[in-house]
Amino acid sequence: ARAAAEISARLRAMMGEGGAPAKQVAPAEEQPRRKEGALSLETEAKLSKLFARLDTSGDGLVNKREVIRSLRHDPEAAELLGLPSQIRQDDGTREAFERLFQNIDANSDRELSWE
Repeated sequence: ARAAAEISARLRAMMGEGGAPAKQVAPAEEQPRRKEGALSLETEAKLSKLFARLDTSGDGLVNKREVIRSLRHDPEAAELLGLPSQIRQDDGTREAFERLFQNIDANSDRELSWE
């Protein structure tokens, strides 16, 4: 659950919807050289696994339909993304989902890729 909260906070921070997550510092000899602001290797691995679970078609891309379907059937994915399992037009959850997706979709092609 702690890891899910960290990933959710990092996603929100990347999207400008919250403060920066707490920094975890490993001893200098264990720290790989990474860009400032880059995700930890552990967080990147968890996000990669989440992406693979969301990519239900297996084509290397995740579209809105795949995310919404995954939220319904995968409570952990919903928790990691900080979204409810049901996305509805009338209760504001659709707006929250659209905001999240658009902020992650760097090239605005309505599909997410791991790259």
